[in-house]
Amino acid sequence: MSDQQQQWKNDAQQLKKDLDSRPKQVVKREVPIQFGGIKATETPSESTQKPATGAKHAGPKRTDDFFKRQLGLS
Repeated sequence: MSDQQQQWKNDAQQLKKDLDSRPKQVVKREVPIQFGGIKATETPSESTQKPATGAKHAGPKRTDDFFKRQLGLS
């Protein structure tokens, strides 16, 4: 081997040794996850009551609007 190749090999071994001895640092970033902009205000006792007539079978547009609001899209 040439002198240059030997020097590169020595440098590589030294770098591996230095990196292995380096303290490991793990930075943990905790972020709260939030979905939608509307919070449920309904209590469990209210949810067990029967829905008013007409609200049982809402139209597709009304259902779409409801879910879009839940996801905070509109």
